[in-house]
Amino acid sequence: MSTSMTFVKVKDYLNAIADKNLSEGNGDIGNSPHGRFWEKQNGVPVTYLQFINGIVPGGAQVECNGRPTPIIDKNNPAKTPFYLILADEGRRLWRHAVHE
Repeated sequence: MSTSMTFVKVKDYLNAIADKNLSEGNGDIGNSPHGRFWEKQNGVPVTYLQFINGIVPGGAQVECNGRPTPIIDKNNPAKTPFYLILADEGRRLWRHAVHE
């Protein structure tokens, strides 16, 4: 039985990661520069279209090479920072950068 991925499932997954992070004493992602950007921006619920067309909020602290970071890079989805962070390669690179 195949299961399709929906925006609701993506948000649930991201909330589960953020909640686990908080429960393990690793801080509240809501206090990070980007917060729970998949839930609300400026107090308004984020739509699917805003998510796939948006940039990661948080200003210069979340920019990449001085440019806003797209949530989804539609031209190269496999290189999207959002995907890479959730993929093994992204976690490996992140751990390496954090522990150096």
